[in-house]
Amino acid sequence: MYLRISTRGSFKRMLFFRYLRLISILCLCLAFCSTSTLAAVLEPSADGTISDGRNAAYDGTPDAWDWIFNDTGYEGSITLNKSELNNWEDRVVWEYDLRGISLQPPLSATLTFTIRGPAVFPRPLTSVHVYAYTANLIEELEDYFVSPLRLAASVPVGAFQPPTAYTIDVSREVNEVLSSGAIAIGFRFQIDPDTLHAINQVFIDALDSDPTTKPALSIEANLRGDSDLDKDVDLFDFNDFLACMQGPEESLYVACDTFDFDLDGDVDLADRASFQVYATLYQASN
Repeated sequence: MYLRISTRGSFKRMLFFRYLRLISILCLCLAFCSTSTLAAVLEPSADGTISDGRNAAYDGTPDAWDWIFNDTGYEGSITLNKSELNNWEDRVVWEYDLRGISLQPPLSATLTFTIRGPAVFPRPLTSVHVYAYTANLIEELEDYFVSPLRLAASVPVGAFQPPTAYTIDVSREVNEVLSSGAIAIGFRFQIDPDTLHAINQVFIDALDSDPTTKPALSIEANLRGDSDLDKDVDLFDFNDFLACMQGPEESLYVACDTFDFDLDGDVDLADRASFQVYATLYQASN
């Protein structure tokens, strides 16, 4: 009887220590997950939202006359009027604080935003340019003279188009900003300055008081183009890319998602050029 009771007690103690060990492991995992960000979705900084207005003639360059701080209500009128009587341009800019990103480049990043077309007919298809630039969130006048990092994407918007979500790849821009040591990145929305149509306008429905209605910047640890998940983009991944490159508007295999750099649902020559960019990004970070 004594042996039976003693064995049962030992078994209970063994279970207790196993549960204690399991709890300790779970706590360590939670602590690790909380300090190691595998993905982040950034909203525009509270002091990083800028909208411009019709303060001067359109001159094709960002300058002090093109910018004002947001007023109340909705922001997001993106306009270019090149008529002889009214030459003005409305741009919308958002800046994102990158100081909370603990991941090291190279990373994957996308910008998701919603644009609707003007209720005017006839109006040709309007091309909205999204420029990226290095920001500092100070919102001084000098910020407005900063040249864009580059044209990140161009999206078409038609008249009477309902609110439509767009997702563009901005990994190259985010990686370059993070690698430079800058604290923030900005994205400027404007009409293609080379458009031939005299009057162009689209809208981003974004409430001034609600950051969640503004474009979301998503940053992830996984590297686009790394098909074999070995943390690099190299010739092995390029072989997989060639197998996926079916051409424009061809059906995209699920396994080929990582090679659809422009997020247009296919893998073509445009994505091949982006693959080279990603391979260069990886080489530069190692």
